[in-house]
Amino acid sequence: MFARAAQAIHDDIDRGLAAYDAERQLLSERIVLHARKLGTQLGLGLKTDEDRRMSQLLRTPGAIPDWVAVPNFLNV
Repeated sequence: MFARAAQAIHDDIDRGLAAYDAERQLLSERIVLHARKLGTQLGLGLKTDEDRRMSQLLRTPGAIPDWVAVPNFLNV
């Protein structure tokens, strides 16, 4: 779907695919960062104070619905 849209904007397939890949990469990075943040709940390998705070936050009763069930990582 995105590849066709990118090709429609760009005259050649290589430029279209490069544009598609740039968009896909940004979304993929956001998803991975969000998953890593959620993984801090396990409390393993926490390196920063922010990771430790997130780990504690994710152990509170309302955290799972707020951070896992309805992630809002696209607006970051």
